[in-house]
Amino acid sequence: FMIRAIIFAVFVVPIIYLVLDKTQKATKKEKFTNTVFVSHAYQTVCHICSLIMVGIAIALGLFMGFDNTVGHSVVFAIFVLLIEFCAWALKRHKVVIDGNNLRITPAVGRTREISFNDISRCTEKEQIGLKIFVGNKKICTVSCDCVGYKEFLEMLIEEHYGDALKAYDKLKASGKI
Repeated sequence: FMIRAIIFAVFVVPIIYLVLDKTQKATKKEKFTNTVFVSHAYQTVCHICSLIMVGIAIALGLFMGFDNTVGHSVVFAIFVLLIEFCAWALKRHKVVIDGNNLRITPAVGRTREISFNDISRCTEKEQIGLKIFVGNKKICTVSCDCVGYKEFLEMLIEEHYGDALKAYDKLKASGKI
């Protein structure tokens, strides 16, 4: 058992960190085009994980006999389905900016269209993203790992607080603040 833990720590953990680092770098390379979305690199990672799970299930079947690994194969199939569901949800999650309206499609749930004026407040959580509220109801959370997140956040601040920011900049420039 101890050797397995050491092998996991030495080989698997660094590979996981490397893959996460590469996907985050791929996200930063993509350009903002009035749509905030999850980078395709994350979906690719999910599909690769699914293929690895299928490969492990086939290898188990070949080495131990398919009759002896039916239970294992069912478990692997469930994991593959869960991973592919995550890939589908990542592909679906987006915010489209259309003039003064936002078309928000969460990972799971229905698409909503709201106006910038309908937004009552936004809360940014570090490492999570931006929670958008209409009234007291949370409409969605836009992940901070999305392509265009920073630009969307700046646009939202400008749209919501633009006049206040301009007044603040004027006061600051005049030396009153």
